[in-house]
Amino acid sequence: MRALLQEQESIAGIGGAYSDEILHVAKLSPVAHAVDLSDDDRDRLFGAVVDVLREAAEARRGIVPSRQKAAKVDAMRVHGRTGEPCPVCGGSVHDVPGSTGAAQYCPTCQTGGVPLPE
Repeated sequence: MRALLQEQESIAGIGGAYSDEILHVAKLSPVAHAVDLSDDDRDRLFGAVVDVLREAAEARRGIVPSRQKAAKVDAMRVHGRTGEPCPVCGGSVHDVPGSTGAAQYCPTCQTGGVPLPE
């Protein structure tokens, strides 16, 4: 799923950080395959894309350019937060296996409480 969100021909403009955030809000595994999503999963994914990107745009309005990146980092729920508590459930945020620290998720919220295998 994360790869689809970052694939620039389907949905332009969603990078790694926001794909992690979108999947967390949608409660979807970062390794789920788009073809396997149920109607409910797709509805949650669509809603999360709209909500996360709208929230990010609104939160950065009025922030001077030199503070934009710091504001983005500060607002992340799971991206870049390995080992920290998930703001939703309090569980530990993990790295997506094979991402060398570039992607994060919450096993409790996104993979039924089971960490993804290495």
